[in-house]
Amino acid sequence: MRHSFTTRAAMALLMLISAGASAFAQQAQAPQYACYVPGSGTIYRIKEPKTPAQCAAGHTEFQLAAGTKPSSGPTGPAGGDLGGTYPDPLVMKLQGHPVLNAAGAFDFSNPNGFVSAASLADNGPIPATGGGRRLMWYPAKAALRAGEVNSTEWDAANVGSGSIALGTNPIASASASTAMGFFSKATGVASVAMGFEVNALGSSSVALGNMSTASGDAAMAIGANLVASGDFSMALGNYASTNGKKGAFVYGDGSSGLAANAIADNQFVARAQRFWLGTNNAVTATAGRFLETSTGAYLTSGGAWTNSSDVNLKHAFPSVDADSVLDRIATMPVQTWSYKAEVDSVRHMGPTAQDFRKAFGLGDTDKAIATVDADGVSLAGIKALVQRTTELRRENQELRTALADLYRRLSELETTRR
Repeated sequence: MRHSFTTRAAMALLMLISAGASAFAQQAQAPQYACYVPGSGTIYRIKEPKTPAQCAAGHTEFQLAAGTKPSSGPTGPAGGDLGGTYPDPLVMKLQGHPVLNAAGAFDFSNPNGFVSAASLADNGPIPATGGGRRLMWYPAKAALRAGEVNSTEWDAANVGSGSIALGTNPIASASASTAMGFFSKATGVASVAMGFEVNALGSSSVALGNMSTASGDAAMAIGANLVASGDFSMALGNYASTNGKKGAFVYGDGSSGLAANAIADNQFVARAQRFWLGTNNAVTATAGRFLETSTGAYLTSGGAWTNSSDVNLKHAFPSVDADSVLDRIATMPVQTWSYKAEVDSVRHMGPTAQDFRKAFGLGDTDKAIATVDADGVSLAGIKALVQRTTELRRENQELRTALADLYRRLSELETTRR
């Protein structure tokens, strides 16, 4: 940009000099004035015969040194948006706004923005090294630094290509890495570390929060006191570690100062005092319940699963023929078996889902048995057995009474005969 404006200004000056050579010769000792046009970089003369009396609005007036010769062009200090001296002025401003200050830093007060372009050929040394506070653009590695460092955190060896480091003592030493915050480190390719003493060490890893580390490739640690050390693993919350296990997910709540650890690859671990799952926003936290759901079902803190059975959640109540249920239980196959996913030594007892649905038509699938349906069938069968037992007890009592009467009558007959 600097060379472009300088060249255009110099060309304009040469044209001006060629057109007014005789005037320069006649007025060699008189002060001469000109105007600089910020938008185009051109210059025109004023305050002379057949020239404007003053600069147009928005143009900058400056004075040419007395005695300037056409062969050498104007000399002396440049004015307006230009700096330095003629015949080699420097562009210092754009429409009145500074581009660079004396230290070479960007001026962010420019409402029109700024640009610092670099080419692949810009392979010079890093602009600054060692400790200090600075805003630094390193063209050779297309890297940006801003903030404060104590030592070599921003020396060339710790600057990755295309990296960004912002804050206090952040290090982004890998390609396309980003480190922000206080003593954060992003040393894995395309890694991100943001927070207080967080480390993103694995390739494409992310560490956010407080004193946490993501050392596995594509691992993520978000929270405090976390370790995501397995590849593709994730640690969230507080005091949680994937413990080097690939694909593990570990969440730690704030109840402990010791880490919850994964102990197997691809394991999901969550340390929490309560869980809630649901399809609405009516979150509950009932004392004595470890897991609650919006359906009304829950797992108690003691380990008992409780199904939802509120009468207000039900409708259509036809009566049940308990004797029929008992008869169907009697004909339904009940066997012992093992799940294919378990070892053969683990045995279970009960009907298959297909036999259960065939016998009772309950549930929404023939691939599973709802515990409420199994419980309902069992209770209906028990009810039928209670009815049958009551009837048998009544019949038995009647038979006992009749038998006692027979004994009495037989005894009377024997007495009479004797």
